[in-house]
Amino acid sequence: MFWFYHADTCIFVDGEHLIANVPGRILWRILKQHQDEQRAEFTNRELRMDSWLGLPEWKETCENRLILLRKRLKEQWPDVRLLSRERGRLAIETSVKSRWSEKPA
Repeated sequence: MFWFYHADTCIFVDGEHLIANVPGRILWRILKQHQDEQRAEFTNRELRMDSWLGLPEWKETCENRLILLRKRLKEQWPDVRLLSRERGRLAIETSVKSRWSEKPA
């Protein structure tokens, strides 16, 4: 089970801190759309354009956050993977059905 805490935009998985701030918001947005809309593919551009994520306008910032997020998932939550697809695209793959919850601000 994982939790998203809006107050400090962090994600916990099975009671352990996974990631916070911008990478946490990116992961939350992707997981939520994956579950709610059955989406599996996303573009870097749509992430950069999503004002809720709070990314600066520099392209490299989004890429750096995705690299950090992929590394953290690989180390601490290997059931969820963000994979690079063709240029500017990524996909989410999960080996388990995740249960999640939100904690308000």
